Amino acid sequence: MDAATLYQRFVERAPAAVLVHGLIESCLSPAFLNATVASHLPASPNPRQLAFSHLVEILLPVVFESKKSVGQSYRDATHLHAVATLKCVYERLAATPPAAVAALVEAVAERIGPLLDPHPPGTTRFLTLDGNHLAATQNRLADLAGLPAALPGQAMVLRDQATGVFLRVLLHDDGHANERSLHPQLLGWCGANDIVIADSCFCTEAFLIGMRRRGAGVIVRRHGGVGLTPLGERRDCGRVETGPVYETRVRYAQTQWEFRLVEVELDRPTREGQRTIGVLTDVAEETLSAVEVAAKYQQRRTIETAFQELAEGLRGEVETLAYPKAALFAFGLAVSVYNLLQVVRQAIGRQAEPEAKNEVSAVLLGQEVSSYAAGLGAALEGNPQLPTPGWNATQLRAWVDELATRLTGTRYAKSKRGHRKQPLQKPKPARGSHTATARILKQRRTNCQ
Repeated sequence: MDAATLYQRFVERAPAAVLVHGLIESCLSPAFLNATVASHLPASPNPRQLAFSHLVEILLPVVFESKKSVGQSYRDATHLHAVATLKCVYERLAATPPAAVAALVEAVAERIGPLLDPHPPGTTRFLTLDGNHLAATQNRLADLAGLPAALPGQAMVLRDQATGVFLRVLLHDDGHANERSLHPQLLGWCGANDIVIADSCFCTEAFLIGMRRRGAGVIVRRHGGVGLTPLGERRDCGRVETGPVYETRVRYAQTQWEFRLVEVELDRPTREGQRTIGVLTDVAEETLSAVEVAAKYQQRRTIETAFQELAEGLRGEVETLAYPKAALFAFGLAVSVYNLLQVVRQAIGRQAEPEAKNEVSAVLLGQEVSSYAAGLGAALEGNPQLPTPGWNATQLRAWVDELATRLTGTRYAKSKRGHRKQPLQKPKPARGSHTATARILKQRRTNCQ
C-alpha cells in the first residue's frame, strides 16, 4: 500500500486523529521544544543527555491516555533506551522547572495564533483568569506514607474567551499556597484593550489597581469581605437570563478608587444559597452596559468547563507522578495539547453551515487521538502529506481547513443534557484533609542538613 493510499485511509476513518497528529508534528517539533525552554534549563556538557523534547515524547502518550504510565511509555520508546534509563527519565521530570513548562504553553499559544480567527486590531480582548489546584497524587513517596491526600501544586491560567486558547500559565508547586500570593506575577500578562474576568479570589486592591495601572479593565466578582461605599443610587438596568440587573457607583474599601458594582438578583439561589451576585468593574458604561457586564461574567464559567475537559478528554493530572514538578509538567503539556484541540474545534466551526453548527466535544476528539495515536505514529511516519515544522502558517491553515470538512456533522458533537437535578448537599470534609507535597519535601531537605 503506497503512502497516499495509507494516508487517505486514516483520513477517512479518523480525521480528528490525523489533524492532531499533524499539528503535533508541525507545532511541537523537537527543535522548537528544545529552543523554547533552553533559557530555563541548565546547559549540559553531555550531548547525549535526555533532552526536553524526549521528555515530551514520553509524556505525550500518557497525556492522551494511550499509555497508562510514564514507565509503559518509556518501554515502548526503545530508541531512547540508549540515551537514558527509566530512573533518569523520572529524575528529569521531577527536576524540570515549572517556568520551562509555562514557557512551552506560551510559545505554543503564540505559534498557533495564525491558525485561529484573529482579533481585529484595536478591538477589546476578553480574557478569563482562574486558578486550578491539581488533584491529589498517589502517596508513592516514602515521606508521604500515612499522610492525607498529597497535593502536587496549582496553576493560574489565562484564557482567551473568543478562541478558547490558554495563553499563559503560572505553575506553582505548593498546593497549600494562597492564590493571592501569586497575583503579583500575573499583572504583566495583560495590557491595553484587555478586559480580565475573574472570580472573587482576585477581588483585592493590589490586583484591581495593578490591572488598572497597566491599562487593562476588570470584571471581578465581589468578595464578601470587601467593604464598599455607595456613591450614588442603585439603578435598575434591565435583565439577564438568570435575573434582574442593578448598578451602583461605589468606592473600594478605604481607598479613593471607584468602580461600578453590577448586581444580579437571581431568580433561583445558587447551591450555596446566595440570591445576589455582585461584580465589580472599571469598564466604562459606554463600552459595556451593566447587562453586558453581567452576561460577560456569566461566561467566566467556560474556563471551568475547559478544566473539566482537560481532566476528561486529556490526562492533565497524572496521579502516579508524585513529585510536584513532574505533575506540573504533565499538566502544562496537557494545556498545550488542549490548545491544539482548540485549533481543530475552530476549524470545524469555520467549515460547518451556520444552521448545522454543533459544539465540538474535546473529550471525543481526545478519545479518537488516544485510540489511533500508536498506529498513526508508525504508519504515517515521514508521510509527505503530513505537515512538517517547515510549513508556514498559510500552508498549515489550509491543510487544517481541508481536513476539517470531514469533521462536520454530529460525529464529534457534544451531547446535550436536560435540566440538571439539584444535587444532595454533602458534608464538607474536615480541615487538614490534604498535604502539600512540596512542603513535605522541603521539610525532608531541612532534616537532612
